[in-house]
Amino acid sequence: PSDGGSPTQITEIDKSKDENQHYNPELLPNQKGVLFTVSRKGSERIAVVSLSDKKTKYIEEADQAKFGTYVGTGHIVFARGSQLMGIAFDENDLSANGKPKLLISDLFGMFPNIHVAENGTLLYLPTILRTDNQVVWVDRNGKPTPALDKNGDFSSPRISPDGKRFAVSLDDDIWVYNIESKKGTRITDDGKNEIPMWSNDGEWVLYSNQKDDIYSIYRKRSDGTGAAEKLMSNPHRVTPYSINPIDGTLALTIVDGQGNSDVVAMALPGDKKDEISATKFREDTPRFSPNGKWISYFAMDAGAPQIYTQPWKAPGAKVPVTETGGMFPVWAGNGKEIFYRLANKFYSVSVNEAQDFQVSQTKLLFEGRYLTSFDALPDGSKLLMVKDEHGTLPKTLNVVLNWTEQLKQIMNADK
Repeated sequence: PSDGGSPTQITEIDKSKDENQHYNPELLPNQKGVLFTVSRKGSERIAVVSLSDKKTKYIEEADQAKFGTYVGTGHIVFARGSQLMGIAFDENDLSANGKPKLLISDLFGMFPNIHVAENGTLLYLPTILRTDNQVVWVDRNGKPTPALDKNGDFSSPRISPDGKRFAVSLDDDIWVYNIESKKGTRITDDGKNEIPMWSNDGEWVLYSNQKDDIYSIYRKRSDGTGAAEKLMSNPHRVTPYSINPIDGTLALTIVDGQGNSDVVAMALPGDKKDEISATKFREDTPRFSPNGKWISYFAMDAGAPQIYTQPWKAPGAKVPVTETGGMFPVWAGNGKEIFYRLANKFYSVSVNEAQDFQVSQTKLLFEGRYLTSFDALPDGSKLLMVKDEHGTLPKTLNVVLNWTEQLKQIMNADK
């Protein structure tokens, strides 16, 4: 009750259905039920619980969906990635009717906050357009130099093992550029492709692909020839990061049902995966050392991001690389240095592995606003980065007046 009292639990997490979290509850206007999002192993979906008998049912038409909200026109709207979808909903019998339809395609998918006012006004955060971003070389003093003669929606650059090319995400595809000539080749053309990495011989580029709500890791020849080869698929995001130079094991991350990523290893070819670090906290961006003896990654187990390094297929505990926080470790090609970042500050730390793994001499290199992922030339003289012209969060809030009239037109079309 609004005037206080003891809370009453109205839902139960159903482990038999691989549920692990219920969140974002919304009481329906007639107070007969509550909409909420169910996080499951492999998916998220909208559900509704009846307040009269406490029975829960999935809204089957609203799978791969979250943040459902009821609109007075008799519809539920919900987020599916960067799309705002709508479906007819009867709040009396707590059931959906028909198929969902696309309402808006530029929703900020990371945090799809939406609100529909009683007067029909829609408020939402739009996706960020990064058409002006620039790939740059940054020396150890922080001086940037353009790597290409064009700007665009670039992200996640990775340098080839020989230091002569780099792969980068651009407009949902993977491109490979020659560093000297600055000429590029697009090597993908299907689905959303991002976060490329190289095989140790430079013959292949591995990358994350999303298509039809399925996440996969593919590899394609770095010259763009031949067909792409699927290495694995998963209902949640999977991202390749590093291949061990000795045994060829792929280190990757897999996102769980609660949005946390775990670091796992997979032999190539094959689909058997072994956990490297899998907890309820986020672990991300694993990188093997150049000699294949160590693997580094960052984890949120201490409440703040910290970088750890642990032996690869050898006894020994993980060793903290950072003391005051750090993310996104990148090994120098000589194995004597690890680069990392914390917010907009970029650091290097010296590595000594003559006996056990040891770190010393942490240095602040420079400060600047760049997108999350970066890479280093084999000699460590420069970092390859994407200059962030827009920031990581939207700077505008979209307001659509009388939006419910548009909603009704879209939902009633083809009837």
